[in-house]
Amino acid sequence: MSTSFSCRFFLRARPRFALNPLTALILKVLAVAPGVMAVQDALAQEVQFNDAFLPEDSRNLDLDAYQAGNPVMPGQYRADVILNGQLNSRQDIRIEAQADGSKPVVCMTRGLLERQGVEMSSLSPEASLALDSQGCAALGTLIPSATATFSPDNQALDLSIPQMVLKRNARGYVSPELWDRGVTAGMLSYNFSGNRNHTRSGNSDSAFLGLQAGLNLGDWRLRHNASMNWQSRLGTNYQALDTYVQRDITALKSQLTVGESNTTGEIFDTLSYRGVQLASDDRMLPESMRGYAPVIRGIARTNARVTIRQAGNILLETTVAPAHL
Repeated sequence: MSTSFSCRFFLRARPRFALNPLTALILKVLAVAPGVMAVQDALAQEVQFNDAFLPEDSRNLDLDAYQAGNPVMPGQYRADVILNGQLNSRQDIRIEAQADGSKPVVCMTRGLLERQGVEMSSLSPEASLALDSQGCAALGTLIPSATATFSPDNQALDLSIPQMVLKRNARGYVSPELWDRGVTAGMLSYNFSGNRNHTRSGNSDSAFLGLQAGLNLGDWRLRHNASMNWQSRLGTNYQALDTYVQRDITALKSQLTVGESNTTGEIFDTLSYRGVQLASDDRMLPESMRGYAPVIRGIARTNARVTIRQAGNILLETTVAPAHL
């Protein structure tokens, strides 16, 4: 008799704590997609919710918007664009979706694709027509096997694009359009020292002033380095060490210098000159082109990991996106 009473009491007893409708909804959504808060242009597998898992007073909640993942409200977002696992740029993107946030799509424009290094001539005529007529489209409809996933929790847009449709840029390449020439500003640095000597013949004072001045205006940079010596017996002597203007020549990956300057001294000793110098600047080259780098070719049918070894030592390990054949 006691056993029967105990079982009946256990089945009818209410739990000591009850979930409110909002908490139950959050737990349900997290159970369906744990740790995920993303919008992906590929069609997600729809999930049917069972109202039996919700409290009785919350079974009238509309969960249709969560059947294909957590909804993201349409609008414009500032996001870090990650291309095939590598951070590429930071820019504004647009999310198009229904009013309730369902069926969200990352809006891919022609400018966004070009900034990611997509060879626009490799797109199909239908994809080019969709970009020109609609202004934007889902990445999967433009490039087969490509995906775009936006995570609003860390403001990141993860793009997976086959390398066969990307421009053959060297590793570490950054488009000159993303280079920052700086702001208009003036600068001045100096160092000063003074001495006083006491001797039997009298006192003597001296001072030294070193100047480094500059002005950045648009693409041009003006620099002036000078020194000034002062002695109580000989007076002041001002000496201009070098004065020049300099700017980048992006097309030639070079620096143009006009005025009084010095050579770099990479091959011969440093020489002072007055005139014009056009010298290459390795800082404008991709990191992989500043030394020897082998060329590796292949086709990946899925997300693949590529490891490069030399004499048993791992030189590079990276991942590549699948290519649609």
